[in-house]
Amino acid sequence: MGIQLKTSLIVKMLIFVLFLSALLYLSKRAGELKGADEARSLSDLQHAKSPSEVESVRESISLDVYYEALCPDSKNFIVRQVGPTFEKLSEIIDLNFIPYGKASSKKTANGYEFECQHGPPECHANKFHACAVKQLETKISVPLVVCLMENNFDTKNGLVKCAKRLGISSSEIDACAEGNEGNHLLYLFGEMTHDLNPAVYFIPTVEIEKSQNRFKKSLRDLHGQICEEYEQKYKKPYSKCPQP
Repeated sequence: MGIQLKTSLIVKMLIFVLFLSALLYLSKRAGELKGADEARSLSDLQHAKSPSEVESVRESISLDVYYEALCPDSKNFIVRQVGPTFEKLSEIIDLNFIPYGKASSKKTANGYEFECQHGPPECHANKFHACAVKQLETKISVPLVVCLMENNFDTKNGLVKCAKRLGISSSEIDACAEGNEGNHLLYLFGEMTHDLNPAVYFIPTVEIEKSQNRFKKSLRDLHGQICEEYEQKYKKPYSKCPQP
């Protein structure tokens, strides 16, 4: 009888150990999958590209602009530098907007919480920008962001005005910004911003070819810095850049 009891206890212990091991494995695997999904989400945040844009990437310069929707310096840079430069050199610029800036975010039981440099209205506005750059091709998202920055005193109504000017619908962007997707996108843009090295100290922050070496000069002369980077990278001047 004692032997049977011991055998029964051993079997139960083995079953428990196996169950616990399986539980730990599944928990670890779920964490890995979640991390992979977030990594994919981060890479997917870059704007949609048309086939012609993908083709042109072989001789392009990457331009990443980290900014805030209600920031005066961001407005000045995007309206006066990014807009005109992209209009002239769009064939060689692979542009990514990252709306977030000097904000903070955290996951909660109900989703996400954000604090932005210019208060809750900026967090709200950043979500509209996040949804716009995620949903639209660059040739549309760039002029839309420029227009939104021109009208950044009222982003929600500005979106309607800007979309009408560009001949596109604003309904999907609005739905995204006002829903869970907007929160998730802003959080992911925050992760990209927090990962910057060197870290953000001024907004807007500009990276050309994933480097901040041309950052300060770009704030005054983005066109010239893109042209210089192109010639340095491809050992030839771009035809639409000033020739010596």
